[in-house]
Amino acid sequence: MHKTNLWVNLAGLSGTSLKTLGRGNGFDIVSVDERGVVIRPHKSGTERMIARGAFERAFDAIRSRGSLDLKAVRTFNEMNPVYIAAMLAQLPCISWGSQPKILLRHITR
Repeated sequence: MHKTNLWVNLAGLSGTSLKTLGRGNGFDIVSVDERGVVIRPHKSGTERMIARGAFERAFDAIRSRGSLDLKAVRTFNEMNPVYIAAMLAQLPCISWGSQPKILLRHITR
């Protein structure tokens, strides 16, 4: 998947609700634009922006390494790794598992 397709797929999540992969905490994807993604965690109700570059860098790392754990996702965005991981896990080229820790994997087709 190319970065353009990455962003098209993420834009398709706008207006949906997801849960974080580990704890299942709900959040809404309020909007997706060229700058990034605005989310609203159900617990706080406070909207926050996650920059587009954080998604792109995490996605590139998954593609080049084959997989990425949540700790590594944190290096791309300190405050929002669980939300980035949950959204990337929705992509058709990404699978994930949680044993023994959350791990995003690239699927080659």
